[in-house]
Amino acid sequence: MSVMRSILAVCGILFVSLPPALSLADLTVVREVVTAPRTVNAVANIGLVNGSARVAMTRARVDIRVGDPAPRGGTVSVAVYAVFDLENITGDQVEMTVGFPVSNSEFTSFELEWFRVETDGEQRDVFRRTGSYPRRIVHRYVSGPSGPRAAKPPQDAATAEGRLFGQQSIGSEHFQNLMVWSERFGPYRKRRVEVRYELGIPLQENSVVRTMAEGNYKGIWPQEANNVPLSFLGRIPDGAFYFFDYYLTTGASWSGPIGYEEVLLHLGPAWKGHRLYFSVSPGPRPLSGMGKDTEMQTTYRYTLKNSEPAENLYFALMPPEMSAGPDGSTAGQHQHRVGR
Repeated sequence: MSVMRSILAVCGILFVSLPPALSLADLTVVREVVTAPRTVNAVANIGLVNGSARVAMTRARVDIRVGDPAPRGGTVSVAVYAVFDLENITGDQVEMTVGFPVSNSEFTSFELEWFRVETDGEQRDVFRRTGSYPRRIVHRYVSGPSGPRAAKPPQDAATAEGRLFGQQSIGSEHFQNLMVWSERFGPYRKRRVEVRYELGIPLQENSVVRTMAEGNYKGIWPQEANNVPLSFLGRIPDGAFYFFDYYLTTGASWSGPIGYEEVLLHLGPAWKGHRLYFSVSPGPRPLSGMGKDTEMQTTYRYTLKNSEPAENLYFALMPPEMSAGPDGSTAGQHQHRVGR
């Protein structure tokens, strides 16, 4: 042993004897962390949680309505109404858990104001499922007809069998923060799932800061949780934006491609002169030929047809007062698209 210690010392390797109660996982480390604007899954395709797909998503329509720009320091309200048509493509009875990703981390950047789900007009009991280290899974009642005392969460998640960080699977992706509820399909049964919710989104500067930080976080570090992708931030100008996203790829968890999906982003008259950037090309396009009751509203449409989504859609919305040029004009600046 003494000879081996001498050899290791010559090679410049230092071994430290650790007390039995202290493991390497408990050691504090210093590493570079990236602090960037935070995004939020303002919208997401619902997905099949911890199961194999025997149900197809045949059609989806999502309406995103952004409230008026808020004063500095305030949040803008985003209300979402989403309709998903699902179909059991087998002759078997199918019971499953459906999930909506809130954020891909236990360090949630934004809280939903409220969240409700109805299937064929019948309200579902919805729970927020949060995972953390080690193999910890918690359910918190969110909404539904049974109430917080009587409602029972879906039983697909066994804490003893969960991943180390309590992650849940939707297709090939893993999440630590989901809204979940149960669904049951008879043989070849079709169902319509309606999801309604509202949240507030803060105004954030497009700035990226790299610093050295100390910690012993297991999994995602809080400084980096829910960051807007740096590849997207690098393609948009400096300034203040409302950042949010449509998490599309969870829709690939269903059997086969999505038949048809339409995403509509609605901005009221107070947004005249805004700038909108998004991460895909071609991206959402403004609609034309609106009727009298909507002539002051700007609506962008994004569609998918017979597709399995392979990337998510990130938005950066700059309010009108910050979109003006040096002379104060905003003409022609209501749509700016940034693709790959």
